[in-house]
Amino acid sequence: MNNNFSHDNMLRFFESASSIIFLIAWWKFDIIIATAAIIFWLTCMAFYSFIVGQPLNRLQKFIWLSSLILGGTTILLNNPFFIKIRSTIVNSVVFLFFSFSHFIGNKTITERLLANYIPAPKNMLRNLNASFACFVLFIACCNYYTAYYLSEQQWGWFSYGGKPIIYLIYISTVIYYFKDYLKDIEAAIEKTQKNKKQN
Repeated sequence: MNNNFSHDNMLRFFESASSIIFLIAWWKFDIIIATAAIIFWLTCMAFYSFIVGQPLNRLQKFIWLSSLILGGTTILLNNPFFIKIRSTIVNSVVFLFFSFSHFIGNKTITERLLANYIPAPKNMLRNLNASFACFVLFIACCNYYTAYYLSEQQWGWFSYGGKPIIYLIYISTVIYYFKDYLKDIEAAIEKTQKNKKQN
């Protein structure tokens, strides 16, 4: 159990650090080298997953494969547009999954993921699901606009300056939306962690 947990954390580290790897390589060299760096880094993530026997989750698989395809195309054609729209494609797919979950099945993705952690009414969780779908669609559209119409530097400022600010605003809004349940959320998280340790 502990080994699986540590391997899962390691995979999350690979996933989270990929943006930093790309940014450093882009800053030191250029976007083509940065693209090669992120392909190598995410392939290391996939190799690590295979070696330790901890499967990648669906999002990690999609991020890795989209980097291989779009990044490979970027390198082969020497055209950075393809790697720049990776965020648009990833967020668009996330939008489709969260949107369709409103119409397919009895529960939305947010309800399935957070029902044990956020003891809020069902309609609030469904509203969160809908708002997140709209949010990632907004990010996808903004990224496409900056990638297609603006300069590479302006796209970079949006990706590593604008998007974190937008994410922070959204997260703050969600926290405020669930402010009446914050104490209950802490208790629910502790209860869930205790149950996992017992299992």
